[in-house]
Amino acid sequence: MRYLLLFLALAATALSAAGASSSSSSSFSSSSAPAMPQVMLWSWQKIEDLRSVDAKNVGVAYLVGRFIVRGNEVVCQPRLSRLQLPGGCYREAVARVEVKALPTKEKSALVCAELAGKIAQLTLPNKISAVQIDFDARQNERQFYLQLLRDLRQDLPPDIALSTTALASWSQGDLWLKEAVDQSSNGVKIDNVVPMFFTMGIGRGKALRMLAEKLPVSFNNKLSIGLSLSEPAAISAIAPRLKQFNHIYLFCSPGWSSENLIKAGKLIDIKLTEEKKIGSF
Repeated sequence: MRYLLLFLALAATALSAAGASSSSSSSFSSSSAPAMPQVMLWSWQKIEDLRSVDAKNVGVAYLVGRFIVRGNEVVCQPRLSRLQLPGGCYREAVARVEVKALPTKEKSALVCAELAGKIAQLTLPNKISAVQIDFDARQNERQFYLQLLRDLRQDLPPDIALSTTALASWSQGDLWLKEAVDQSSNGVKIDNVVPMFFTMGIGRGKALRMLAEKLPVSFNNKLSIGLSLSEPAAISAIAPRLKQFNHIYLFCSPGWSSENLIKAGKLIDIKLTEEKKIGSF
């Protein structure tokens, strides 16, 4: 029990660091939050200090935890690494979902509702404007995913946006998610979808060729893309047309050091940092 309490305390400390800033008041509503900027930085399970980013033009989508479905069981692993952000920064809480085994047919709806509830419970205490789901759903997991999005939309306040990541193929040919979003009658309401053009496996070459020839499909009339500093070929393929995107998400697997922030800014030709760091914790 003592170790469990320590684990939860560490998770609360890490998440409160991500959800607070020296210039924020104790009260917060997304209606007073900044508009979503064009550039978003993904912050994963690393200790990171992003107080130097230009909060007027750069937002942060940070992992709050992993949610693992093992049959009829849902396990939550909260983020434990500390994250420091500047005051006034647009913040999006990211929930990573992994399905080791789908729930039984009889329990599927209950497990989905439980998963949505746990995601909302972990994300909403933070000072955020949006929640993003990162779930590389296999074909047999797609209906479960759509139900999760329906349930989560109901659990979130209407002024909190809901977004998802997407495999590159979901924006270039296998358009199942777009079809679901476009069919308003099915109740799937997503504000933003971010196709990720990195770690694409055996389809990488084809995806990059298609990306060089044609932009990925838009969702809800918004064009977004996810890129990684470790795969500059994808950035080069789309660089001349990056200004056409509403939102550009950037991932850096080693973590966001000052050098990597500068490198990323040069790759997309957008300055990401300010001269001085803002705030402290």
